[in-house]
Amino acid sequence: MKRRWLEWGTAAAVLITLLLIYIGRGGASVWFLFLLSVAICAAAVALQLLGPRKVTMRRQLQHSFVTVGEGIEVTLHVHFKSVLPVPWLALDERFTGGSCRILEFPGFRRSFTCTYYIHELDRGMCTFESCPIEWGGLFGWFKASRRVTIDGEDHLLVMPAAYLVEDSNVRIGTFKNDHIHTDRFFTRSPDARGNEVRDYVPGDPLNRIHWKSSARRGNLQTFLPEKEHTAEHVIILDHSSQGYEIASLPPKQRQEAAELIFEAAVSTAAGWVLTCGRNSDQTELICDTSPNGSSAKYDKISSEMLALSTIHLKCQAQRPALLKEVRQRIIPGMHVVVISGVLTGQLVHEVSLLLELGAAVDVCCTAPIAFQESIIALGKEQHASYDHADTVASSQMLNRLGVRLFGAENGRLTLMNGPAAPALSKEVDGSGDAKQTYWI
Repeated sequence: MKRRWLEWGTAAAVLITLLLIYIGRGGASVWFLFLLSVAICAAAVALQLLGPRKVTMRRQLQHSFVTVGEGIEVTLHVHFKSVLPVPWLALDERFTGGSCRILEFPGFRRSFTCTYYIHELDRGMCTFESCPIEWGGLFGWFKASRRVTIDGEDHLLVMPAAYLVEDSNVRIGTFKNDHIHTDRFFTRSPDARGNEVRDYVPGDPLNRIHWKSSARRGNLQTFLPEKEHTAEHVIILDHSSQGYEIASLPPKQRQEAAELIFEAAVSTAAGWVLTCGRNSDQTELICDTSPNGSSAKYDKISSEMLALSTIHLKCQAQRPALLKEVRQRIIPGMHVVVISGVLTGQLVHEVSLLLELGAAVDVCCTAPIAFQESIIALGKEQHASYDHADTVASSQMLNRLGVRLFGAENGRLTLMNGPAAPALSKEVDGSGDAKQTYWI
């Protein structure tokens, strides 16, 4: 509004100045400039009053979801009514993490289509806002603006880039027959009933109660769902900030490093979900979060990938609670993957409790590789001062327990312990000083 008053104030000052000069000194040139200025102002007033109105816009996305780092083409369909031709029309499209300004020259057209490309989106839900439009005279003077709510798609799901997990790294669950009937990690169709029955468990739908069998046996019996199976693979993603922070770093750099390490952990979880899903549909992700947005809109995406797309770091310690929940529902022979940032003695203790229950456990820690890739950004001094003692001891303990330890490097998982893992080594830099290289 201030800019508009400034434009019209400047135009009025120019007109008054030219008129005073013509009255005082006369001259055809001054009179011509005065008439030209009046014509420009009159055209601007007419365009303000008779310009674009009843503007409708519709947004169309090339895809409803993309992967981190990818781009997407967005198409805008614009329609409006106007008595006068519109010299130019600017669209200011705004979305999460950026904006795009589009300049069109409609002229006598009353509708047009324009496209733009969004590059390298971050993981999460990308939301589009209402679009301000702007138009004005031939020289960009006397602008008018309006905010338009765009119909169509206003959300874009950006999924994590899955790290490569070799099929040979996926363990095949070996369940004991006497544990199959327990009500743990079941995937159910609540409306479909099978032919088998079992004892009633609190939470079972009442429409599945087998009344005749209950009366005959003296306790409540329920039909088993038509589709019920036990999760063969359970993937636990730690999303507490404590699991990804490197204490030796300054607070600001510590938070930046934690975000990088967490993104690597999310990509690692996505890799496990996709790889286990190819080998078996009995996979469950435990991360204490639920996907945002309409599940019907993303019916081609699994609930696990939806959850990984919208998960964020939390300040509260979440991993102990997640592992406690899993321990209460564990089945001997189940394959459990624990994904975190920094390997600590506390994590090893929690893993040992899972081993006592008969689970086959793998641990993925993404801190080392992400930290080494960020040496330049975070500074070599901080990297050299990083205390590896607890991490190395924990790694050796996992090796003795028979737990595989994976790290993430170049978009794929690397085995860090066992016969095929690289050993600890010492390197010598150009100055002749020995520096210790650890696989964490």
